[in-house]
Amino acid sequence: VLHKTHYVELLLVVDNDRVRHTHTHTHTHTHSTCSVIKPRLPQLCADWSSLILQFKHMNGNETAVREQMIHLNLINTEGGAGEVLSRFTQWREKELVPRRRHDSAQLILMKSFGVTAGMAYVSTVCSRSHGGGINFLNNNVAAFASIVAHELGHNLGMNHDDGRSCSCPAAACIMHSGPPASGSTSCWDPTFPTREW
Repeated sequence: VLHKTHYVELLLVVDNDRVRHTHTHTHTHTHSTCSVIKPRLPQLCADWSSLILQFKHMNGNETAVREQMIHLNLINTEGGAGEVLSRFTQWREKELVPRRRHDSAQLILMKSFGVTAGMAYVSTVCSRSHGGGINFLNNNVAAFASIVAHELGHNLGMNHDDGRSCSCPAAACIMHSGPPASGSTSCWDPTFPTREW
């Protein structure tokens, strides 16, 4: 168990299509990304706080996540989830890492990839080249928070719980590969709490 607090600086990057969709459906007349996203933040922050506590349970220490939201539409989002993830992390390494300090960046997309709600590289938090993920945001903020937590879990080194005898208070655990869940897991890599970031 780690005895000091570690921080993960998470940067959320919002796809232009997602911002325009939210703007259209909330009838917000301002062009500011923060103003477009702001109506969803109270629920997202409440769900996110719950998920932070679940990460605290998993790694045995207090985890704090600082969120920064920016609006950039500088990558092509066509193709499959793997292609978009690759383009996003390449763009992140070249353009975003030099401009804003962070450990992981998650791209919030309007585009759906079918049954794939998100994708991220495993054990890459703090990596300049692969510390990121992509996430599909529908109108269910709790599910979205769960998806982001799941993809961040991958960046932190967690694998799927599938096929292992894991337990959590919810029907499915955060690191299950199926639909978004809300429960923390009893399964994780035994070396996870001792990893140095």
